[in-house]
Amino acid sequence: MTPTFRLAALAALALCAARPARADWTGTMKMHTEPAEGPGDQQGKISGKAGKLRMEMEQGKMGKMAMVIDLKEQKMTMIMAARHSFMTMDMTQPMMGGHSAPIHVRCETLDVADCLTKQGFKKSGAETVNGTKSDKWEADRDEPQSGKVHETLWIPQGVKGFAMVKQVSKSASRTTTLDVLDFKETSLDDALFAAPADFTDMSKGFGPMMGGPGGRPQ
Repeated sequence: MTPTFRLAALAALALCAARPARADWTGTMKMHTEPAEGPGDQQGKISGKAGKLRMEMEQGKMGKMAMVIDLKEQKMTMIMAARHSFMTMDMTQPMMGGHSAPIHVRCETLDVADCLTKQGFKKSGAETVNGTKSDKWEADRDEPQSGKVHETLWIPQGVKGFAMVKQVSKSASRTTTLDVLDFKETSLDDALFAAPADFTDMSKGFGPMMGGPGGRPQ
């Protein structure tokens, strides 16, 4: 190996070693509930960036819908493209129909292991899930409607910030499984994780049902 080639190889290795883990990621989302309820199995796209998640799916007559979850502020925004509107909900409050938010994690930093531990999760193993090497975390929580729920998360190894490739929420009456396929790290636009500026905010009219201020619309 010539000195020049050796120097170039060492420089390339140094760049690879110094490259920070990305906090942006995306994948295909598949959600299955047993026993089946509502629209049944759902499929869409899921993305994450710096403590925020975006889930996109088709919702029948409502058309394409996106759900943006802020894990730090514990806010969930439903963006309805066909209606040119959005609603923001407080995930710490009861929601419409007694349902709860799809993700029960609060992360104020990019240290996911620390925030999961603080919320009672325990790391129970490591395995490859949906093609991605992951750490397995488990915890029990209580829900007003479902009672005790056992939550299992598979967190990709080496990813900065919250990401997941699988989630299983199991109660006495229902098991919901969310799989993330084709997981990959990438760079995403901040605009994906906020409602468009020209959309109408419908949050106030749905207050008590959505965990925010306001009253039921007439």
